[in-house]
Amino acid sequence: MLRLFISYSHMDREWCDRLYKHLVGIDKEVLAEIWYDTRISPGSQWDNDIFQHLNNADVVVFLVSANFVDSDFCALEIDEALKRQESGKCIVIPVLLRHYNLAGSGYAHLQFSPQGGPIDSDSWSDKDLAFATVSKEIEKAARLQLGNTSRRTLAPSARVEFQKLLHHLCDRLPQKDALRRALAPEKLKEHRPFVIVVFGQQQDSLEWFLSRLEHVLLKKYFSQLIGRLSPLEWPEYARGLAPTELFGSSLTDCLNARPFASIAEMNAALAALSPVSILPSSVPAGTWDKKTEALFDAYLQLWQEWPKLPADRVLIPVVTIEYPEDMPAEHRLRRYLKRLNFESMPGVGGVVLPAMTPIELMDFQNWLRLEQVRPRIAEPEKAIDKSNQITQEFPSRMYHLAEKHLPRLLQQL
Repeated sequence: MLRLFISYSHMDREWCDRLYKHLVGIDKEVLAEIWYDTRISPGSQWDNDIFQHLNNADVVVFLVSANFVDSDFCALEIDEALKRQESGKCIVIPVLLRHYNLAGSGYAHLQFSPQGGPIDSDSWSDKDLAFATVSKEIEKAARLQLGNTSRRTLAPSARVEFQKLLHHLCDRLPQKDALRRALAPEKLKEHRPFVIVVFGQQQDSLEWFLSRLEHVLLKKYFSQLIGRLSPLEWPEYARGLAPTELFGSSLTDCLNARPFASIAEMNAALAALSPVSILPSSVPAGTWDKKTEALFDAYLQLWQEWPKLPADRVLIPVVTIEYPEDMPAEHRLRRYLKRLNFESMPGVGGVVLPAMTPIELMDFQNWLRLEQVRPRIAEPEKAIDKSNQITQEFPSRMYHLAEKHLPRLLQQL
Protein backbone atom coordinates (compact mmCIF):
# COMPACT_ATOMS: atom_id res chain seq x y z
CA MET A 1 0.00 0.00 0.00
CA LEU A 2 1.20 3.48 -0.88
CA ARG A 3 1.18 6.92 0.72
CA LEU A 4 0.21 9.98 -1.34
CA PHE A 5 1.23 13.57 -0.55
CA ILE A 6 -0.40 16.65 -2.11
CA SER A 7 1.69 19.80 -2.53
CA TYR A 8 -0.41 22.90 -3.22
CA SER A 9 -0.76 26.63 -2.58
CA HIS A 10 -3.21 27.68 0.13
CA MET A 11 -4.68 30.02 -2.49
CA ASP A 12 -5.90 26.84 -4.21
CA ARG A 13 -7.23 25.14 -1.08
CA GLU A 14 -10.72 24.68 -2.56
CA TRP A 15 -9.28 22.77 -5.53
CA CYS A 16 -7.20 20.57 -3.21
CA ASP A 17 -10.27 19.69 -1.12
CA ARG A 18 -12.20 18.75 -4.26
CA LEU A 19 -9.38 16.55 -5.52
CA TYR A 20 -9.12 14.82 -2.14
CA LYS A 21 -12.81 13.86 -2.27
CA HIS A 22 -12.19 12.09 -5.59
CA LEU A 23 -8.98 10.41 -4.43
CA VAL A 24 -10.60 8.78 -1.39
CA GLY A 25 -12.50 6.56 -3.83
CA ILE A 26 -9.26 4.82 -4.85
CA ASP A 27 -8.87 1.29 -3.50
CA LYS A 28 -7.30 1.34 -0.03
CA GLU A 29 -5.15 -1.58 -1.12
CA VAL A 30 -3.46 0.89 -3.47
CA LEU A 31 -3.48 4.17 -1.51
CA ALA A 32 -3.42 3.64 2.22
CA GLU A 33 -2.97 7.33 3.01
CA ILE A 34 -3.76 10.63 1.26
CA TRP A 35 -2.11 13.51 3.11
CA TYR A 36 -2.05 17.27 2.79
CA ASP A 37 -1.49 19.95 5.39
CA THR A 38 -5.03 20.03 6.78
CA ARG A 39 -4.02 16.77 8.49
CA ILE A 40 -1.41 18.52 10.67
CA SER A 41 -1.99 17.71 14.33
CA PRO A 42 -2.68 20.64 16.68
CA GLY A 43 0.47 21.77 18.51
CA SER A 44 2.88 19.94 16.16
CA GLN A 45 5.83 21.51 14.35
CA TRP A 46 3.94 22.09 11.09
CA ASP A 47 6.95 22.32 8.77
CA ASN A 48 8.56 19.21 10.26
CA ASP A 49 5.24 17.40 9.97
CA ILE A 50 4.93 18.35 6.30
CA PHE A 51 8.41 17.20 5.35
CA GLN A 52 8.09 14.02 7.38
CA HIS A 53 5.02 13.04 5.34
CA LEU A 54 6.65 14.21 2.10
CA ASN A 55 9.72 12.06 2.77
CA ASN A 56 7.53 9.04 3.49
CA ALA A 57 5.35 9.48 0.40
CA ASP A 58 5.41 7.04 -2.51
CA VAL A 59 3.34 9.35 -4.75
CA VAL A 60 3.62 13.16 -4.71
CA VAL A 61 0.99 15.28 -6.48
CA PHE A 62 1.70 18.91 -7.44
CA LEU A 63 -1.39 21.14 -7.88
CA VAL A 64 0.16 23.47 -10.44
CA SER A 65 -1.00 27.05 -10.91
CA ALA A 66 0.54 30.55 -10.79
CA ASN A 67 -0.12 30.49 -7.03
CA PHE A 68 1.78 27.19 -6.68
CA VAL A 69 4.77 28.42 -8.69
CA ASP A 70 4.88 31.69 -6.71
CA SER A 71 4.93 29.95 -3.34
CA ASP A 72 8.34 29.78 -1.65
CA PHE A 73 7.28 26.88 0.57
CA CYS A 74 5.91 24.94 -2.40
CA ALA A 75 9.29 25.47 -4.07
CA LEU A 76 10.96 23.66 -1.14
CA GLU A 77 8.48 20.78 -1.45
CA ILE A 78 9.12 20.62 -5.22
CA ASP A 79 12.90 20.37 -4.77
CA GLU A 80 12.58 17.64 -2.16
CA ALA A 81 10.05 15.65 -4.18
CA LEU A 82 12.10 15.79 -7.40
CA LYS A 83 15.23 14.65 -5.55
CA ARG A 84 13.33 11.69 -4.14
CA GLN A 85 11.95 10.85 -7.57
CA GLU A 86 15.41 10.94 -9.16
CA SER A 87 16.58 8.38 -6.59
CA GLY A 88 13.57 6.16 -7.33
CA LYS A 89 11.90 6.70 -3.94
CA CYS A 90 8.65 8.18 -5.26
CA ILE A 91 6.86 9.31 -8.41
CA VAL A 92 5.74 12.89 -8.99
CA ILE A 93 2.48 13.68 -10.79
CA PRO A 94 1.81 17.35 -11.66
CA VAL A 95 -1.90 18.17 -11.86
CA LEU A 96 -2.45 21.32 -13.93
CA LEU A 97 -5.11 23.54 -12.37
CA ARG A 98 -4.65 26.51 -14.71
CA HIS A 99 -2.61 27.43 -17.77
CA TYR A 100 0.96 28.41 -16.93
CA ASN A 101 4.26 28.50 -18.83
CA LEU A 102 6.38 25.86 -17.07
CA ALA A 103 9.24 25.73 -19.58
CA GLY A 104 11.71 26.89 -16.93
CA SER A 105 10.48 24.61 -14.16
CA GLY A 106 12.26 21.47 -13.04
CA TYR A 107 9.25 19.30 -13.79
CA ALA A 108 8.10 20.44 -17.25
CA HIS A 109 9.29 17.08 -18.62
CA LEU A 110 6.82 15.09 -16.49
CA GLN A 111 3.51 13.77 -17.77
CA PHE A 112 0.79 16.19 -16.60
CA SER A 113 -2.71 15.29 -15.52
CA PRO A 114 -5.41 15.59 -16.73
CA GLN A 115 -4.27 14.92 -20.27
CA GLY A 116 -7.24 16.86 -21.67
CA GLY A 117 -5.92 20.23 -20.43
CA PRO A 118 -6.01 22.30 -17.20
CA ILE A 119 -8.91 21.64 -14.86
CA ASP A 120 -9.88 25.33 -14.53
CA SER A 121 -10.25 25.91 -18.26
CA ASP A 122 -12.87 25.62 -20.98
CA SER A 123 -11.51 22.14 -21.74
CA TRP A 124 -13.52 20.88 -18.76
CA SER A 125 -17.04 22.23 -18.51
CA ASP A 126 -17.75 19.48 -15.99
CA LYS A 127 -15.15 19.91 -13.22
CA ASP A 128 -16.20 16.69 -11.49
CA LEU A 129 -15.39 14.85 -14.69
CA ALA A 130 -11.97 16.55 -14.70
CA PHE A 131 -11.26 15.49 -11.12
CA ALA A 132 -12.55 11.97 -11.79
CA THR A 133 -10.15 11.78 -14.76
CA VAL A 134 -7.25 12.97 -12.58
CA SER A 135 -8.18 10.39 -9.94
CA LYS A 136 -8.12 7.59 -12.53
CA GLU A 137 -4.76 8.72 -13.93
CA ILE A 138 -3.27 8.95 -10.42
CA GLU A 139 -4.65 5.50 -9.57
CA LYS A 140 -3.08 4.00 -12.71
CA ALA A 141 0.31 5.56 -11.87
CA ALA A 142 -0.02 4.42 -8.25
CA ARG A 143 -0.74 0.82 -9.29
CA LEU A 144 2.39 0.84 -11.45
CA GLN A 145 4.39 2.27 -8.56
CA LEU A 146 2.91 -0.35 -6.24
CA GLY A 147 4.11 -3.09 -8.59
CA ASN A 148 7.57 -1.55 -8.80
CA THR A 149 7.73 -1.18 -5.02
CA SER A 150 6.75 -4.83 -4.57
CA ARG A 151 9.48 -5.95 -6.96
CA ARG A 152 12.06 -3.89 -5.09
CA THR A 153 10.94 -5.45 -1.81
CA LEU A 154 11.33 -8.97 -3.21
CA ALA A 155 14.63 -8.32 -4.96
CA PRO A 156 16.26 -4.99 -4.14
CA SER A 157 19.21 -5.38 -6.51
CA ALA A 158 19.87 -2.94 -9.32
CA ARG A 159 19.31 -5.78 -11.77
CA VAL A 160 15.63 -5.90 -10.88
CA GLU A 161 15.32 -2.17 -11.51
CA PHE A 162 16.92 -2.64 -14.92
CA GLN A 163 14.10 -4.98 -15.86
CA LYS A 164 11.84 -1.94 -16.29
CA LEU A 165 12.59 -1.35 -19.92
CA LEU A 166 11.28 0.81 -22.71
CA HIS A 167 7.92 1.92 -23.98
CA HIS A 168 6.74 -0.43 -26.75
CA LEU A 169 9.58 -2.78 -25.96
CA CYS A 170 9.45 -5.43 -23.30
CA ASP A 171 11.01 -7.08 -20.30
CA ARG A 172 13.45 -9.44 -22.00
CA LEU A 173 14.36 -11.62 -19.02
CA PRO A 174 11.55 -14.20 -19.51
CA GLN A 175 12.61 -14.65 -23.15
CA LYS A 176 16.29 -14.74 -22.21
CA ASP A 177 15.83 -17.38 -19.52
CA ALA A 178 13.59 -19.58 -21.69
CA LEU A 179 16.07 -19.35 -24.58
CA ARG A 180 19.03 -20.21 -22.36
CA ARG A 181 17.27 -23.29 -20.97
CA ALA A 182 16.28 -24.49 -24.45
CA LEU A 183 19.72 -23.92 -25.97
CA ALA A 184 21.63 -25.71 -23.21
CA PRO A 185 21.25 -29.25 -24.68
CA GLU A 186 21.80 -27.97 -28.24
CA LYS A 187 25.57 -27.84 -27.77
CA LEU A 188 25.48 -31.59 -28.31
CA LYS A 189 23.19 -31.34 -31.33
CA GLU A 190 24.45 -28.33 -33.30
CA HIS A 191 24.14 -30.16 -36.61
CA ARG A 192 20.36 -29.66 -36.66
CA PRO A 193 18.38 -26.40 -37.06
CA PHE A 194 17.06 -24.72 -33.93
CA VAL A 195 13.69 -22.95 -34.38
CA ILE A 196 12.70 -19.96 -32.18
CA VAL A 197 9.06 -18.86 -32.09
CA VAL A 198 8.21 -15.55 -30.37
CA PHE A 199 5.00 -13.52 -30.43
CA GLY A 200 4.00 -10.08 -29.17
CA GLN A 201 1.70 -7.08 -29.58
CA GLN A 202 4.05 -4.55 -31.16
CA GLN A 203 6.16 -4.93 -34.27
CA ASP A 204 8.83 -2.76 -32.62
CA SER A 205 9.05 -5.25 -29.75
CA LEU A 206 9.63 -8.08 -32.19
CA GLU A 207 12.17 -6.22 -34.29
CA TRP A 208 14.07 -5.18 -31.17
CA PHE A 209 14.02 -8.80 -30.03
CA LEU A 210 15.61 -9.90 -33.32
CA SER A 211 18.28 -7.23 -32.96
CA ARG A 212 19.03 -8.28 -29.39
CA LEU A 213 19.00 -11.95 -30.37
CA GLU A 214 21.59 -11.21 -33.05
CA HIS A 215 23.86 -8.80 -31.17
CA VAL A 216 23.58 -9.93 -27.54
CA LEU A 217 21.87 -13.20 -26.64
CA LEU A 218 23.22 -15.58 -29.31
CA LYS A 219 26.52 -13.75 -29.55
CA LYS A 220 27.00 -14.35 -25.84
CA TYR A 221 25.96 -17.98 -26.07
CA PHE A 222 28.04 -18.94 -29.12
CA SER A 223 30.90 -16.49 -28.38
CA GLN A 224 31.07 -15.23 -31.96
CA LEU A 225 29.41 -12.83 -34.39
CA ILE A 226 25.94 -13.80 -35.57
CA GLY A 227 24.71 -13.33 -39.14
CA ARG A 228 21.16 -12.40 -40.05
CA LEU A 229 19.87 -13.66 -43.40
CA SER A 230 17.25 -11.89 -45.47
CA PRO A 231 13.69 -12.61 -44.23
CA LEU A 232 11.99 -15.77 -45.44
CA GLU A 233 8.72 -14.97 -47.21
CA TRP A 234 5.88 -17.26 -46.25
CA PRO A 235 3.86 -18.54 -49.23
CA GLU A 236 0.15 -19.14 -49.58
CA TYR A 237 -0.73 -22.61 -48.36
CA ALA A 238 -1.27 -25.13 -51.15
CA ARG A 239 -2.51 -28.56 -50.12
CA GLY A 240 -0.45 -31.42 -51.49
CA LEU A 241 2.83 -29.50 -51.88
CA ALA A 242 5.87 -30.70 -49.96
CA PRO A 243 7.54 -28.25 -47.52
CA THR A 244 10.50 -27.72 -49.86
CA GLU A 245 8.12 -26.87 -52.71
CA LEU A 246 6.25 -24.41 -50.50
CA PHE A 247 9.27 -22.56 -49.11
CA GLY A 248 12.00 -23.47 -51.62
CA SER A 249 11.92 -20.44 -53.94
CA SER A 250 12.25 -18.01 -51.03
CA LEU A 251 14.84 -20.17 -49.27
CA THR A 252 17.19 -20.16 -52.26
CA ASP A 253 17.32 -16.35 -52.08
CA CYS A 254 17.90 -16.34 -48.30
CA LEU A 255 20.69 -18.93 -48.48
CA ASN A 256 22.34 -17.51 -51.61
CA ALA A 257 21.75 -20.77 -53.47
CA ARG A 258 21.06 -21.08 -57.19
CA PRO A 259 17.38 -20.98 -58.28
CA PHE A 260 15.58 -24.32 -58.04
CA ALA A 261 18.37 -25.72 -55.85
CA SER A 262 17.61 -28.96 -54.02
CA ILE A 263 17.41 -29.04 -50.23
CA ALA A 264 20.87 -30.64 -50.13
CA GLU A 265 22.32 -27.84 -52.31
CA MET A 266 20.66 -25.16 -50.15
CA ASN A 267 22.10 -26.83 -47.05
CA ALA A 268 25.57 -26.87 -48.61
CA ALA A 269 25.29 -23.14 -49.29
CA LEU A 270 25.36 -22.57 -45.52
CA ALA A 271 29.09 -23.36 -45.54
CA ALA A 272 29.71 -19.98 -47.17
CA LEU A 273 27.63 -18.05 -44.63
CA SER A 274 28.25 -16.98 -41.02
CA PRO A 275 28.99 -19.81 -38.57
CA VAL A 276 25.74 -18.95 -36.79
CA SER A 277 22.93 -17.59 -38.98
CA ILE A 278 19.48 -16.31 -38.03
CA LEU A 279 16.78 -16.85 -40.66
CA PRO A 280 13.88 -14.54 -39.70
CA SER A 281 10.30 -14.73 -40.91
CA SER A 282 7.03 -13.18 -39.77
CA VAL A 283 3.47 -14.51 -39.52
CA PRO A 284 0.48 -12.26 -38.68
CA ALA A 285 -1.87 -13.58 -36.00
CA GLY A 286 -4.83 -11.58 -37.28
CA THR A 287 -5.43 -14.08 -40.10
CA TRP A 288 -4.48 -17.19 -38.12
CA ASP A 289 -6.71 -20.10 -39.20
CA LYS A 290 -6.53 -23.79 -40.15
CA LYS A 291 -4.58 -22.98 -43.33
CA THR A 292 -2.02 -20.99 -41.33
CA GLU A 293 -1.61 -23.90 -38.94
CA ALA A 294 -1.15 -26.32 -41.84
CA LEU A 295 1.50 -24.01 -43.29
CA PHE A 296 3.21 -23.75 -39.90
CA ASP A 297 3.21 -27.57 -39.67
CA ALA A 298 4.86 -27.67 -43.11
CA TYR A 299 7.45 -25.11 -41.96
CA LEU A 300 8.37 -27.27 -38.95
CA GLN A 301 8.46 -30.37 -41.13
CA LEU A 302 10.90 -28.58 -43.46
CA TRP A 303 13.43 -28.21 -40.65
CA GLN A 304 12.81 -31.71 -39.29
CA GLU A 305 13.72 -33.11 -42.71
CA TRP A 306 16.66 -30.77 -43.22
CA PRO A 307 19.97 -32.58 -43.86
CA LYS A 308 22.73 -32.57 -41.28
CA LEU A 309 24.16 -29.05 -41.19
CA PRO A 310 27.66 -28.41 -42.51
CA ALA A 311 30.47 -28.64 -39.97
CA ASP A 312 30.72 -25.67 -37.61
CA ARG A 313 27.49 -24.17 -38.92
CA VAL A 314 24.37 -23.33 -36.87
CA LEU A 315 21.08 -22.35 -38.49
CA ILE A 316 18.42 -20.65 -36.34
CA PRO A 317 15.07 -20.03 -38.07
CA VAL A 318 13.14 -17.39 -36.07
CA VAL A 319 9.38 -16.90 -36.50
CA THR A 320 7.92 -13.69 -35.07
CA ILE A 321 4.14 -13.53 -34.70
CA GLU A 322 2.44 -10.19 -34.15
CA TYR A 323 -1.02 -10.40 -32.63
CA PRO A 324 -3.64 -7.63 -32.07
CA GLU A 325 -4.10 -6.18 -28.59
CA ASP A 326 -7.68 -7.44 -28.35
CA MET A 327 -6.77 -11.07 -29.08
CA PRO A 328 -8.53 -13.25 -26.45
CA ALA A 329 -6.50 -15.47 -24.14
CA GLU A 330 -7.97 -18.61 -25.72
CA HIS A 331 -7.32 -17.59 -29.33
CA ARG A 332 -6.50 -20.60 -31.52
CA LEU A 333 -2.97 -19.24 -32.02
CA ARG A 334 -2.26 -19.57 -28.31
CA ARG A 335 -3.76 -23.07 -28.26
CA TYR A 336 -1.62 -24.08 -31.24
CA LEU A 337 1.60 -22.78 -29.68
CA LYS A 338 0.85 -24.55 -26.39
CA ARG A 339 0.63 -27.82 -28.28
CA LEU A 340 4.03 -27.40 -29.96
CA ASN A 341 6.48 -29.88 -28.50
CA PHE A 342 9.99 -29.72 -29.93
CA GLU A 343 11.09 -32.62 -27.72
CA SER A 344 8.97 -34.87 -29.91
CA MET A 345 10.78 -33.66 -33.06
CA PRO A 346 14.14 -35.46 -33.15
CA GLY A 347 15.34 -33.72 -36.30
CA VAL A 348 15.01 -30.18 -35.01
CA GLY A 349 15.50 -28.22 -31.79
CA GLY A 350 13.36 -25.30 -30.79
CA VAL A 351 11.51 -23.21 -28.25
CA VAL A 352 8.33 -21.14 -28.06
CA LEU A 353 9.32 -18.07 -26.02
CA PRO A 354 6.95 -16.25 -23.64
CA ALA A 355 4.79 -13.56 -25.23
CA MET A 356 6.20 -10.06 -25.58
CA THR A 357 4.13 -7.23 -24.12
CA PRO A 358 4.69 -3.49 -24.56
CA ILE A 359 5.76 -1.26 -21.67
CA GLU A 360 3.67 1.76 -20.64
CA LEU A 361 5.04 5.24 -21.34
CA MET A 362 5.17 5.98 -17.61
CA ASP A 363 7.29 2.85 -17.06
CA PHE A 364 9.74 4.15 -19.65
CA GLN A 365 9.89 7.59 -18.01
CA ASN A 366 10.34 6.13 -14.54
CA TRP A 367 13.07 3.85 -15.88
CA LEU A 368 14.94 6.84 -17.28
CA ARG A 369 14.89 8.47 -13.84
CA LEU A 370 16.33 5.52 -11.92
CA GLU A 371 19.53 6.38 -10.10
CA GLN A 372 21.28 3.47 -11.83
CA VAL A 373 20.17 4.65 -15.29
CA ARG A 374 20.10 8.44 -15.18
CA PRO A 375 23.87 9.08 -14.90
CA ARG A 376 24.54 6.87 -17.93
CA ILE A 377 22.27 8.72 -20.36
CA ALA A 378 23.32 11.99 -21.96
CA GLU A 379 20.70 14.69 -21.29
CA PRO A 380 18.04 12.43 -19.70
CA GLU A 381 15.62 15.35 -19.44
CA LYS A 382 15.58 15.59 -23.23
CA ALA A 383 14.98 11.85 -23.52
CA ILE A 384 12.02 12.14 -21.12
CA ASP A 385 10.73 15.24 -22.90
CA LYS A 386 10.87 13.45 -26.24
CA SER A 387 9.12 10.42 -24.80
CA ASN A 388 6.25 12.68 -23.76
CA GLN A 389 5.77 13.56 -27.42
CA ILE A 390 5.42 9.94 -28.47
CA THR A 391 1.90 8.70 -29.08
CA GLN A 392 0.55 5.29 -29.98
CA GLU A 393 0.36 6.48 -33.57
CA PHE A 394 4.16 6.54 -33.82
CA PRO A 395 5.51 3.51 -31.92
CA SER A 396 8.55 3.26 -34.18
CA ARG A 397 9.77 6.68 -33.01
CA MET A 398 10.31 5.27 -29.55
CA TYR A 399 12.46 2.55 -31.08
CA HIS A 400 14.60 5.22 -32.76
CA LEU A 401 14.77 7.23 -29.53
CA ALA A 402 16.02 4.15 -27.72
CA GLU A 403 18.58 3.52 -30.45
CA LYS A 404 19.87 7.08 -30.12
CA HIS A 405 20.12 7.39 -26.34
CA LEU A 406 20.49 3.92 -24.86
CA PRO A 407 22.34 1.40 -27.05
CA ARG A 408 25.41 1.01 -24.87
CA LEU A 409 23.37 0.67 -21.71
CA LEU A 410 20.96 -1.84 -23.23
CA GLN A 411 23.81 -4.24 -23.94
CA GLN A 412 24.35 -4.55 -20.20
CA LEU A 413 20.77 -5.65 -19.48
